[in-house]
Parts: sequence; structure tokens; C-alpha cells
Amino acid sequence: MDEQGLRGRLTEYSGRIQPSGIRALEFMASRSKDLITFGPGRPDDRCFPVDRIQEAYASIFGTPATAADALQYAPTEGSLALRSWLVRREQALGRRCELDNVLITSGSQQAIHLITRLLAEPGRDILVQAPTYSGALQIFQANGANVRRLDARPDPSSRPAFIYAMADFQNPTGACLTLKDRQALVERARQLDTILVEDNAYETLRFDGDPLPSLMDVDGGSPDDGRTVYLGSFSKCAAPGLRLGWVVGPRALVARLALIKQTEDLQASTLSQNVMAHLADFVFGQHVDALRQSYRMRRDLTLDALEKHVGNKARWERPAGGFFVWLQLAEDIDSTALLSKAIEAGVAYVPGASFFPDGSGSNTLRLSYSTVEPGRLEEGIARLGALL
Repeated sequence: MDEQGLRGRLTEYSGRIQPSGIRALEFMASRSKDLITFGPGRPDDRCFPVDRIQEAYASIFGTPATAADALQYAPTEGSLALRSWLVRREQALGRRCELDNVLITSGSQQAIHLITRLLAEPGRDILVQAPTYSGALQIFQANGANVRRLDARPDPSSRPAFIYAMADFQNPTGACLTLKDRQALVERARQLDTILVEDNAYETLRFDGDPLPSLMDVDGGSPDDGRTVYLGSFSKCAAPGLRLGWVVGPRALVARLALIKQTEDLQASTLSQNVMAHLADFVFGQHVDALRQSYRMRRDLTLDALEKHVGNKARWERPAGGFFVWLQLAEDIDSTALLSKAIEAGVAYVPGASFFPDGSGSNTLRLSYSTVEPGRLEEGIARLGALL
């Protein structure tokens, strides 16, 4: 059945789903040998803890009992071993967390989807930073939500379904909220009597300075007493192929999210969860230290190259961690229209408009340095500088 034959058969939901421009960039990069792409916000596959993952699989399949456990169904909320590890980690960070506050998801992308399905009826407002993560915007818009900027004039006639925010090394800007800004955001959620969804996928990748308290910590550090729902991910610090993330939130909300998850995939992969339970202490210790060194080096090379080859053709800030540098170009430059010329010149980036709920930001772009070979970072920035 072709597209014509599908007309009149599809749901409104399916019609609202827009394709990901970042995924399209990944496809273009795979077809060009000389294209230097600063597009995908992916971890460097040369940094995956392959040996440790192999050891975890060998241990799991070392006995019939552990193999059977890893290949069997698990509770929708997640395996006891991995949830218990996360509870210990949360408690070590000073948060009052118990097993009922934790849900394991198939990546943090699923966590955003579950929360949207739970809280945001079509037509409800969701407040976001501008710019913000385009994958979240894709979910919100597909669910028919009215996505509004946090800095826009509030609508006094409606209570927003929730506020979605990233406080650390935000995608796409790489920015961190100050403590004052974090406190103001938590207070804003209280004034609006709404839930604050904190997406902290890059929390472990800090290169400079001391950590600031998460939004959940500012909100009192207790998922049951506050209004913050915390989303974490194993993709950036371990491997995205494991497809594991987690939610920490009020137990009543987590229980509802688990019911919705049952209708989608029953549970996250038992095998992946058991592998991650074996890896967790290593990943969040020694391995994260190595990742910080690798990504810090790429960040510094990128910033040095921008100073050398772009100079006053754009403005940017120095990110203290994460994967991204955000460029603001001259007002008359449209980064979307420029992209085809950039690809012809052998360099790719993500146009900034895809990160704004209202389509603004046409003169901005995101550079991701996380997967570019260090020896090609300067050449890629040089190509971009010559184009600008």
C-alpha cells in the first residue's frame, strides 16, 4: 500500500510526527567519505567499554541460573539489581529515594514519551527552554501538545502540563543554569502548580568547575515531597545500544508511568539491565573519568579552532561539559539554507531552528564535537569558517 492508499487510515498522532533532521544528517554522513560532521550528538564509539561489556556477558552466561534470569521477563519497573544500584546512587547524592521511586526505561527518550502520554492531553501547554532538545519537541508535538517557550508571556487561563528543562550541559547549547536560575525555575513550577521534568542526560560529563545541585536537589531532594521528575541515561556514559535510561519521581507518578510502559514494551531489556548492573560501578567511576578526559580534549580543540578560523563571524560560549558548542551567526545568515553549501564544502552541522518550538533561531547552529576524530576537528572548523 502506497502513501495514497494510506490516506484516511492513519491516526492524527501519526500525522503529527515529524522526521528528525539529525537522523537525516547521520545518513548523509554515512554516504560521504570526506564529510566532517558535527551533527550527531552521539558518544564516541571508540570510548565504549567493550572489554567490560564482554566480561559482563561472560559472567551472565557463565551459569544456567544467571543466563536464564537474563533471558527471562523482568518487572516493568526494572530489574531489582539495577534499581537497587540506582537507589544507592541517589541516596549517596543526598536524595531520599526508594525502589518505588525508580523506573527503568528503554532509554531516556522513552521516559520523555511516557511522561508526555501521562500528563499532556492534546492541546495542553508544555513549557520548554528555547532552544531545547529537538527529540523532546518531536514527542511533544506528536502528542498534540501546545509547546510554549518558558520566556514567553504566560497564559493565565491554563495550567501547563509540565515544564521540561535541562540544567546541565544543555542540548543544544551546552549551557548550565546558575544556582539562581535553578532556584527560579523550581519556584516557577511551584507558582504554576505544575510538574518540573529534569532531563539530565549529560550529568556525568562535567569538565570544569564544581557540580551544582540538580533541580530535584533544589526542590528538596525528595521525589515524594517535591514536584520534580528526574530523567537519567546510561547512553552517554556506557553505550546507547543498551537502550537504558531511568526515571526518579513521586512513587504514585512512577507507578502510573509503569502502567503506560506495560502497554508499549512491557519492560526494558532484561539482558541489558543485567549487563548494566555488572558495569555500573566501573562506568560511573573509572570509565567516566576517562570519558571526561577524551571529550574535554575535543572541546578544547574545537574552541581553539573556532577562535582561529571563525573569530568574529559568530558568537559562542565555552561549555563546561557535554557534547555541544552553540553558534550564533549574523542575523542575516540562515543556517538551514546554508547547510547544503556546507555539505558541498565537506562539513555538516545541525541548524538551530530545529531546537526552537516556534521555528525561530534561524541564525544559530549546533556543533557536536563528540564523534569527530581529534585530527579532523580543526579542518572541519576551518571549512565552516571559510564558508561563513
